[in-house]
Amino acid sequence: VSVPLNTGVVGGRVSRVQIRFPVDIPFGDFFSRICAKMDLDPVNAELGYKFHNDRVRDAPHQLSNEQQLREAFEQGCMLIKRARSRRVVLEIHNLVRESRQAASAARPRRDEAVNDNQDPPTSMSFASELRELKNKLDCEKHGKFCYINPISGDHEAQDIYNLTLWAKKIFLGEATYEKPPEMAAFDHVLKKRRLSSTNTSSASAAPALPTIHVHIPPITKEALSDTRGHRQVNTSR
Repeated sequence: VSVPLNTGVVGGRVSRVQIRFPVDIPFGDFFSRICAKMDLDPVNAELGYKFHNDRVRDAPHQLSNEQQLREAFEQGCMLIKRARSRRVVLEIHNLVRESRQAASAARPRRDEAVNDNQDPPTSMSFASELRELKNKLDCEKHGKFCYINPISGDHEAQDIYNLTLWAKKIFLGEATYEKPPEMAAFDHVLKKRRLSSTNTSSASAAPALPTIHVHIPPITKEALSDTRGHRQVNTSR
């Protein structure tokens, strides 16, 4: 599989790297690995593919679900059986980037002038934050991206969905490279921190209760007398 790089960087020079995948790999795993290699957000990414027998001007085939991935691999296997010396490679394409280029190419030049009254762009790019985060969490021990819990010291592996979410929160100023965002996806990390601080504060803030001693004087035989089988307490009149 030929994967393009720097397709999400404005003005970036696109290059390609080749990665081998088993033909029975699940779509979710395949999609997340491709997005991680291309530094794309899996939530907004749109991928397509082509083979060498597709024409250059033809649009890439959609690659967005399990069935389309199976069809792509089946077509690749058929091309490999028919090919004699030609190497068959499945080329991945970033459909979001290509659609933007097509829209900008069709736009008249008079619209290229910047209008001060137009709305600001709503898209964001946190590819640099994602790249830096992966560099910091790269774990040589496990070969994954691990967050080391500062309390327990445990290595907590982060998948591409957590990494992109974390990088987005860093971009928005709601998290740092050392502190993950306070969200449900990282609740297992923050809960340990909150429980530890709560136990410490509650132990130090609990007031010391005073000790109460109750003294009961002993009852002597003279203090009691029998009257017709009834025991009464002697009182002085």
